[in-house]
Amino acid sequence: MLPKQRKDKILELLREDGSAKVVDLANIFKVTEVTVRQDLEKLEKEGLIVREHGGAHLKM
Repeated sequence: MLPKQRKDKILELLREDGSAKVVDLANIFKVTEVTVRQDLEKLEKEGLIVREHGGAHLKM
């Protein structure tokens, strides 16, 4: 899965569930937790999410 596709899917999951944990996202996408953290960092810089300890949620 390409990084853009993974970021889109992360946003979709956050819309459905409200929040997500890094470890769960890593398991879903079969990537490392570091990769998920990098994706979340990029989404946060874009102003789409808020990162929290161990996960993230959508920006209100």
